[in-house]
Amino acid sequence: MKDDHLFFGREREVRAIADRTSRNFLVVGQRQMGKSSLLLAVLRRLQARADVDVRYLELSDADLHRRLAREQKALLPGDALPPFMDLASGTASRPRVWLINEADGFIQADVRANYPVVQAMRALSEEGRAYFVLAGFWDLYQAVVLDERQPLRNFGEHLRLEPLDARSALALVTEPLAALGLPWDAPTTPEHLLQQAGCRANLLVLACKALVETLPPEAHVLTRAHLERVLHEDKDLRDQCRRWRGDHPLHRAVVRQALLRDRPTRDEVRQALKARGTNISAVDFDEAMDHRELSYVLVPDGEGRLYCPVPLMRRYIESERGLETGLAEDLDDLRRGFSEVPPPA
Repeated sequence: MKDDHLFFGREREVRAIADRTSRNFLVVGQRQMGKSSLLLAVLRRLQARADVDVRYLELSDADLHRRLAREQKALLPGDALPPFMDLASGTASRPRVWLINEADGFIQADVRANYPVVQAMRALSEEGRAYFVLAGFWDLYQAVVLDERQPLRNFGEHLRLEPLDARSALALVTEPLAALGLPWDAPTTPEHLLQQAGCRANLLVLACKALVETLPPEAHVLTRAHLERVLHEDKDLRDQCRRWRGDHPLHRAVVRQALLRDRPTRDEVRQALKARGTNISAVDFDEAMDHRELSYVLVPDGEGRLYCPVPLMRRYIESERGLETGLAEDLDDLRRGFSEVPPPA
């Protein structure tokens, strides 16, 4: 979604960043939650202004300093790396705004080096010469929320990306299709898609793509029956829903245990796992639960009770294998292979 007319929702976040360029932002969201689309929308908005110099970077490795040097064409073979502040700085009258996507690797590297680049970013922002919008997932979340020693905690405003609001999600699954001459058969059909996908933009886009690609030549209306076939059979949707597994058996275990208990609290999930003979520290358990919540696999309702907000994903979880069987395998993996839970990737 690189054009404004194909970008839906996130207007609050776009305005928050684009209308307040004299501050830093930390955008946290799971992969495929729309961070790239948001930053590109901000880029287009700021490119229309003469009072800021906006740059967009998508990091492929952890070395932000060297990437800025390449971006500025300031590094020839054999040259010493110019100071970060020189590379990143604009002027007080026209500050530079850096939109930096996929920042998790950079955060990891800067933590290990005792935050030299983050400290330089802070100095530039305090001087009004440059501002930074960092977008990432788990490492950025840890730095912003969990690590009290991290200088990123008060570095900028924290924006946490969630699924689209219902109005934007409905526009996403109706307007592009209408432009192709493909209406829905009834208002309840796209509403059903939104409910099944939990308003997750990536799932909505994949479902609509599959609907168009599998539409019979003689059909000109998108039907509920056709949608149900796509939701049950499309391989791309299945691959996306498989990402619920996370990066460690404990990620899977807490999900399966929660689904077995029917809207439990966090403590009820932990106690149920302990009753199965697991020895999981409070820190490891809370980290796994935070990761699952940030991934929108398990979220709390208004009373703190956990549920899967994406029915389509829950169906895939339950169809892989029985919840009891899968949970027993996860706990066996934990006992055999891991004495400590590694940081989520």
